Amino acid sequence: MKVFISSVISGFEEFRDAAAVGIAALGHEVIRAEEFASTDAAPRVACLEGVRRSDLVVLLLGARYGERLPPHSLAPTHEEYLEARSEKPILVFVEAGAEFDESQMNFVDEVQTWDQGRFRVQFSSATDLQAKVTRAIHEHELSVASTPVNTSELISIADQMLEMPDAGYHSSRGPQLRLALVGGPIRQILRPSEIEAEALRDEVSKLCLFGPGAILDMSSGTQITNSDDSLILRQENGSLFRLNESGHIAVSTNLQTAGHGLPVIIEEYVQDKFRSIFGVVSSVLDHIDSSNRLSRLVLSTKIEGADYVSWKKRDEFDEKSGSVTLGSSYFGEKPGEVHLSPPDFPRAALRHEAKKMADDLTTVMRRRQAGR
Repeated sequence: MKVFISSVISGFEEFRDAAAVGIAALGHEVIRAEEFASTDAAPRVACLEGVRRSDLVVLLLGARYGERLPPHSLAPTHEEYLEARSEKPILVFVEAGAEFDESQMNFVDEVQTWDQGRFRVQFSSATDLQAKVTRAIHEHELSVASTPVNTSELISIADQMLEMPDAGYHSSRGPQLRLALVGGPIRQILRPSEIEAEALRDEVSKLCLFGPGAILDMSSGTQITNSDDSLILRQENGSLFRLNESGHIAVSTNLQTAGHGLPVIIEEYVQDKFRSIFGVVSSVLDHIDSSNRLSRLVLSTKIEGADYVSWKKRDEFDEKSGSVTLGSSYFGEKPGEVHLSPPDFPRAALRHEAKKMADDLTTVMRRRQAGR
């Protein structure tokens, strides 16, 4: 395994060396900036490439943030962290008793809020750090070996969950956005008694029905039931929220359309709906799985009931006339499921990368709709 060490360098040499010894003690390859001095690439480019080549990142945080450098006015450690956080496991070690400068305090807060389940530990000396790095990497190896994530299996489950025979869809209700979210490694997250508990019903109902990011309509009647291993919120308008004991979630929610005749899906409406769904399901997962046992996620999504519905961006639609020209594109046939690329992502991305994910999914849906 290749392990990248990320930290400020000046004044932190002792700790970086200790981490390197701890990594090498397990037979792993150490990647760090000190090795890039003889390369022709710029230090920033070489370090970011080192992050990309690694399988794991060890992030060491002390009192100093480091010098902000172009092009993003970020310290190298911060940029390395941003490069790694969506794709690589990160083990975070924070110097105990360090008096953080303002920029470093903000960075530490960002790291700590990015993923509630991410590994973090304090160290008090180089010797202490070396031992804790070795132990943490060993435990990481054991967790990966014992609980692998089968991405293909997760995608298959998500695609099946999109069918939603109990969503009560009817064409007169207009198009629905459907999304299934499956986490791995697959395991039981909720016991049978927990999935039927009144407290869970209340919490899920609150998250789905209330607040600015609500994904179900308060004005539509809501039936809350348990079926097999699932908690289901079903509405008269055809919307649905399903949560099962494995922590898998399926959502079907009506899409707002425009136009006086043939309905028009406005792209920005779809983006907003995705972001709302991500916010709700992230909160549900935090409630049922605060220890982050479901560390990786996949999703599958599609629009149901949009066979002959036009798709436009807001600035392309004539809201005054509500007209749709013959040159507009339509869903001539039901498009298939849409996934992210790569399909799996860390759970924290639901909250911190919601806009990017919503934009990407919406773009792929538009391309499918246009037949390209």
